[in-house]
Amino acid sequence: MGLRLHGDIAAAKMKVRYEAALVNGLGGPGRAGRQDWDNNQELAVAGRIGISPFPWLTVGASGYQGTYDDEDEFLLMIRGLDATVRYKGLTMIGEYLDSTIEIPRDDPEHRTGYYGQASYRFDAKRIHLIFVEPAVRFDHLDEAKELKLLSEIPDLDRLSAGLSLSPIPHFQLKGEYQWLWFASPEIENRNNIVFEAVVDF
Repeated sequence: MGLRLHGDIAAAKMKVRYEAALVNGLGGPGRAGRQDWDNNQELAVAGRIGISPFPWLTVGASGYQGTYDDEDEFLLMIRGLDATVRYKGLTMIGEYLDSTIEIPRDDPEHRTGYYGQASYRFDAKRIHLIFVEPAVRFDHLDEAKELKLLSEIPDLDRLSAGLSLSPIPHFQLKGEYQWLWFASPEIENRNNIVFEAVVDF
């Protein structure tokens, strides 16, 4: 829950898009920090600036800052860089994130991660669909040292291969297969199958 402001600015033959948000924020420093209701009194601030120097390229920088504990004492700060390339049906996306996490009774911890994704959208009217879009994605996460000890979740690599299709406007069906590798001999590597139905307005 929160307030979001966004818009576009035309500057020197480039398109600049800005986004700013005031939100409840995360309820913990770990991967399961998302929450439906705020657990403290402070709001988190997030924002992003995206620049398109060419019609096919967008580069951006983003940030987030907010407390995550019930007493509003410990900050979570996230900084990100991203790039998107679009050419005809091809889309390639990459993002790098770096987090600083204040931990009780210790120095701040750092978490880093990145992902890269490539997809190609095919016109599928011959088979009575609007489009079909196969995609492949790779994620890597270096978890903060203290959070590894608290949650016993190690660093993670994930490779995903998926397919999206749209039978009618504003509706998509998505499915993907994921291969997960954990940087710990104590946790067994595993695979996941994910299905989604998406409606946009």
